[in-house]
Amino acid sequence: KPTKRPLVKWLMVIIAFFLICVSLLRPLGETYEEEVNGSGLDLVVALDISKSMNACDIDGNSRLEVAKALLRNMLNGLKDDRIGLVVFAGETMVQSPLSYDKNSFLTFLDRVNPALLSEQGTNLGGAIQTSIDRFSTTASQTKVIVLISDGEDPDSSHINSAIQEAAKKNIQIFTVGIGSEKGG
Repeated sequence: KPTKRPLVKWLMVIIAFFLICVSLLRPLGETYEEEVNGSGLDLVVALDISKSMNACDIDGNSRLEVAKALLRNMLNGLKDDRIGLVVFAGETMVQSPLSYDKNSFLTFLDRVNPALLSEQGTNLGGAIQTSIDRFSTTASQTKVIVLISDGEDPDSSHINSAIQEAAKKNIQIFTVGIGSEKGG
């Protein structure tokens, strides 16, 4: 009397083959987009990386290293906030876009040095303008620029127009001066 064993065996092989084929297609679950409105702030740090920031006049540490340490400490207090980094000297460059990823920000911060920008000087107006451009026009979060520098910009008209634009867009600007009174 024949058994059903070979039939069951072949049925299992066919089902296994079918499941392997389906798994090779790599089916994904349903994707969806969700708008998230956070209550934190959007913070862009504008960091001066001109060669004068290499002066070691703060307890034997360079101004740039002191600024980086200050930013690392500040990062510990941020929770649901987005942070970005703009570096500047005579020109400006976006080093890190606004993001909730604080480890990414720290990676970009660690790589910052005066060799990133070839044009030297202190373009504060350009730094503020580039920082303003980082903010989304639709975001309802508080927008803040922290400007860290050791110098002054001789072009005050460019600074004033950038500050006026920030005021129109309700963007707060906080400045941090780095250096000692006696200089480097």
